[in-house]
Amino acid sequence: MTADDVTRAARTRAKILDGIARAERALFTRPAPKSARAQMKFLRTREKGGLHP
Repeated sequence: MTADDVTRAARTRAKILDGIARAERALFTRPAPKSARAQMKFLRTREKGGLHP
């Protein structure tokens, strides 16, 4: 294998692992809270890009 092949393989592995991580986050997310106050806090956190409320 050449250096280019090794680099290409590493990028492919990184893309696959990133895709798996995204799928896990999408699959194992908590539902929105029931109370209005908690819903607003949840939405503000999501808007800011936080992963955990």
